[in-house]
Amino acid sequence: MTRFTRIACGLLSSRRGALLAVTAVACALALSIGVSAARALYTDCISPNFCLWHDSEYNGTRWEFNTIMYPSGQWINVSAAAKDQASALYDHRTNLARFQDGTHQDCINPGLNFRRANLANWNWPNTNITENDSITQVWLGTSTSC
Repeated sequence: MTRFTRIACGLLSSRRGALLAVTAVACALALSIGVSAARALYTDCISPNFCLWHDSEYNGTRWEFNTIMYPSGQWINVSAAAKDQASALYDHRTNLARFQDGTHQDCINPGLNFRRANLANWNWPNTNITENDSITQVWLGTSTSC
C-alpha cells in the first residue's frame, strides 16, 4: 500500500457512520491487492526545468531547477534533501545542464534524447564511479550542447 493510500485510509476512517463502513472496505481492498502509485514519467518535468528524481525511472521526490528560480551560468547547490540522492534526471530546457559531485562533472544536452532514467547505469566521465546518489550541484547553461 502506498503512503498516500495509508494516509487516505487513516483520514477517511476517522469519519463516522456509513462513510466509515465504505472506507473500511476500500482500505481492506487496497491492502489486499497492494495498490501502488501511478508510474511517474520524465514528462512530469515540465519545460523549462532541469529535474532530478530521488528514485530511478523518474519516481519518488522530484527536484526542479530553472532560470526563473536560479541564475544561469553558475553552480547551484541542490537542497539538503536532494544532495547525494538523485537517481534519475532530465533536462527539459532548450539549453544544456551540468551537474557534479564536488569532484567529477558531467553535462547533458536538452531534449527527449538526453535523459537518464537510472543514474546507476551512468559513470562520471573517465571513471568507474556511478553518478547515482552523488549529485551535489547543478549548472544551468546558456548554450544548446555540451
